[in-house]
Amino acid sequence: MYSVVKKWLQRGIQRPFGTPFAYEVSAGAVVFRVNNGKVQYLLLQYPYGYWDFVKGHCEGEETLHETMIREMREETSLETKRIVAKFHFRSRYTYHAKGREREHRLEAGKGTWIFKTVHFFLAEAQNGEAMISHEHIGVKWFSYQEASDILVFDRSKEILSKANEILKKE
Repeated sequence: MYSVVKKWLQRGIQRPFGTPFAYEVSAGAVVFRVNNGKVQYLLLQYPYGYWDFVKGHCEGEETLHETMIREMREETSLETKRIVAKFHFRSRYTYHAKGREREHRLEAGKGTWIFKTVHFFLAEAQNGEAMISHEHIGVKWFSYQEASDILVFDRSKEILSKANEILKKE
């Protein structure tokens, strides 16, 4: 029984017992590069205007790392050079789908009240230009202070701070 529940939680649950709720699991990355000896962080500008990290839903039997690598490629066109060990932080939040997302979720029979857990890893990007995907309206490299100033979610700021602490020690 435990293994069945664990699989549901890893993949997410849609509309348990017919409710309008969904529990979803995503994976993402604090993407960084070293440019002229200085660490820079990549942030994406989401359609509602805020900046945040690369992230997306787990698909099929993907592991969290596989999801993060795929999302990084899909959302930025960048490949992962390495994943920094000992960095795994979670962000949990709830939101109500609006607009097009709500319409798509209703058409697919998915819940519109979403309880989400995003697993974040620290990933160094290979050289190359970051390119914007259709899901975002901006992509840009920032210094730690610039990224910290532009992030609006407290948990994102905490995750960035933890990433910066680890990279300072390398």
